[in-house]
Amino acid sequence: MISDADKKVIVECAKRHSASRILVHPSSADQGDEGDGIVLGVDGIHPPAFFQFQAELSKLLSVPVDVVDLSTKSSFTKVIEENGVKIYG
Repeated sequence: MISDADKKVIVECAKRHSASRILVHPSSADQGDEGDGIVLGVDGIHPPAFFQFQAELSKLLSVPVDVVDLSTKSSFTKVIEENGVKIYG
C-alpha cells in the first residue's frame, strides 16, 4: 500500500508536470510491504517532462518507483488501465 506521504508527493509532482491522470498498478496498491516499490501509470506527460517527473519521484519517494507512459499501449498498460487505482486526475 502506498503511504499517505508518498501519495501526497506523487499528486504534487503530477500537478507540477501537468499530468492528466495517475494510476497505481494493482500489485503496488495491494501490497502490504511498501519496500517492494510502486508502479505508476501516467497520462498527459510528454518527454522530456516525463523523464523529469520520474527522476523527481525517484528522489522524493520513500520507496523505488517505476513510471509507465499509458499512451504507449501494451499488455502491461492494459492491466494498469483496467485494474489500476486512480490517485490523480
